[in-house]
Amino acid sequence: MNVESFNLDHRFVTPPYIRVADRKELPHGDALTKFDVRFTQPNSAHLEMPAVHSLEHLFAEHSRNHSDRVVDFSPMGCQTGFYLLLSGHWEAAAAADLVAATLQDILHASEVPAANEIQCGWGANHSLAGAQAAAAEFLAGREGWLDFTTEPAIEDDSSVARRKADLRGDRTADAIVVVAMEEEEAPFIAAGEIVGEPVRVGNASLTWLAIEDKSVVVVRSGISFVNAASGLVAAIDALTAAGAKLPYVISAGTAGGLGADVRVGDVIVGTAYIHSQVDARAFGYALGQVPRMPASYEGDPGLVSTARQVAHDAPLRTGLILAGDSFASPELAASLLTEWPEALCIDMESSALAQVAHNYGLAFASIRGISDLCGPDEFHTHVDDAANRSAAVVLDLIARS
Repeated sequence: MNVESFNLDHRFVTPPYIRVADRKELPHGDALTKFDVRFTQPNSAHLEMPAVHSLEHLFAEHSRNHSDRVVDFSPMGCQTGFYLLLSGHWEAAAAADLVAATLQDILHASEVPAANEIQCGWGANHSLAGAQAAAAEFLAGREGWLDFTTEPAIEDDSSVARRKADLRGDRTADAIVVVAMEEEEAPFIAAGEIVGEPVRVGNASLTWLAIEDKSVVVVRSGISFVNAASGLVAAIDALTAAGAKLPYVISAGTAGGLGADVRVGDVIVGTAYIHSQVDARAFGYALGQVPRMPASYEGDPGLVSTARQVAHDAPLRTGLILAGDSFASPELAASLLTEWPEALCIDMESSALAQVAHNYGLAFASIRGISDLCGPDEFHTHVDDAANRSAAVVLDLIARS
């Protein structure tokens, strides 16, 4: 086919990697070299659009501090990586040095350049935290950036054993922290040191971190019940296969405020969790109760008590957290408060994770920063701050546990 990437078998590539995708000889002896800079596994995972958008801006600005040969850094439509276009004859190793230096700059950036309506066509659709989390994860795999192949690996018994050891063996954890998005993952990546290679299982990314003297596995599951539940089970399976004792589970990230006195910037620690969209009342169950399961899932008293004690800047409240598979519009929020007037907030993962923790007999708590009062415009404005507030409480809790 006419397009180089259409001739690439995406089933067998293994990100993160950097490869030469094309070379063009131009008139008068000039040349262009195009690189495929791949962040996530095609057809298995992708970067969220605000993170992609911010990476594009950040790389475009910071890369030119390292080379005047940068022509373009364009996101792939599949949201799995970028095309880096450089003038001249470049090899992958030299491009990798440029990429590494630029991503290090991105990790230390305090803002996304030109993220405004004057200089950008969608100035509100940015996430510095998401871009930095993606950059950190890509940098963690630098040792394998140039090991590109499109052939299925043929493994002998020893290589299979080594791969299994890398994916599942020698893995322990003092806590499992589950987040849905890069913005919610970023504060944990920044607080610790990545240990080994992140592991991708289905849609979930599992990253082991050393945070002070604690080992923490951070699961970035993706949004929704199914993604959250399968991501947590992947972490449980990995720890079980390694013979490790299963730790407590924390759901961290953002939520929409429901209670009348809940404000953007508050942190909510759940003492109980209910599925807001489950209705089996026709069979005698309570609203929100899955048949043959509890009517609600309780937060672990020890975790809730420790969370109450930690020092933090945000107002902290404890109470009922709802979760459902729909974004809570103001109209939906009003109907939910009619059914559960004591509810403080709603997200799209907490009760699913609580159910998985219940099934495995694990202590659980959800700690959520309020990003909005069930309005999408507020969410995009406050998501990074709310994620940071949630993470601050979770990190203090882990340090004390």
